[in-house]
Amino acid sequence: MKILTWNVNGGVKLAANTASTTFLNTSGADVICLQEIRTNNTIVHECLKHALSNYPFVYFKPAAQAGCSGLAVFAKVTPRRVVRGTFFRDEGRFLMLVYEECNIITVYVPNSGRDFVNQSRRLEWEDVFRAFVRHVSRDKPLIVVGDLNVAPEKIDRLRVDATWAGCSAWEAAAFYDLLATGNLVDAYRQLHSDAGFTWGLHASKLRLDYVLASREIVPVSATVYRITQSDHFPLVVDLVLPARD
Repeated sequence: MKILTWNVNGGVKLAANTASTTFLNTSGADVICLQEIRTNNTIVHECLKHALSNYPFVYFKPAAQAGCSGLAVFAKVTPRRVVRGTFFRDEGRFLMLVYEECNIITVYVPNSGRDFVNQSRRLEWEDVFRAFVRHVSRDKPLIVVGDLNVAPEKIDRLRVDATWAGCSAWEAAAFYDLLATGNLVDAYRQLHSDAGFTWGLHASKLRLDYVLASREIVPVSATVYRITQSDHFPLVVDLVLPARD
């Protein structure tokens, strides 16, 4: 299974960028997970569906407040079930596809903010999401993808320090707690020892975007594509799922 994750920094801008939508539509991914769609405009949604015509199964989770957050998932195979719910204040930060062989969760984790002004809110998210992962990972193999807004190690950062949102010791600890709770591995880091930055068009760079997978899932390849549609870059990971009895 090949999965693409990308914080597109606005669905309107993406829909207007033929090069980016062509890249997505011809990526060869089985599932495309987009974060920060930031619109509940159905015209934009239909434009994206048309542009990504190789993906007949499309699911949106906009935020209750227009212009914020928002997710979209494009799939080649229909899932058995789609879970949207009102997870974390209905901010458009969570969407799950349930397949026979695995669960795929797309998330957009709240940013801690300058001087960690949103620390309590971020910690609330970590507690709620970790509990959900603990529950759902018991059922079948799990894949978690998206903008996790954390760069836990020095190798994941360039020209930033631990005072930046996403780079603190407590955010790193929460990230590793999530991995331990779900028995997950960081697919890119499993395969590569280089930085693999997924954010930053200027001097400062971070690795904020991830594909996490249950340990029984084998990462085969992981590639970051330097496309400047957004301030984030798309990450494509190829995974081998365990055989089901």
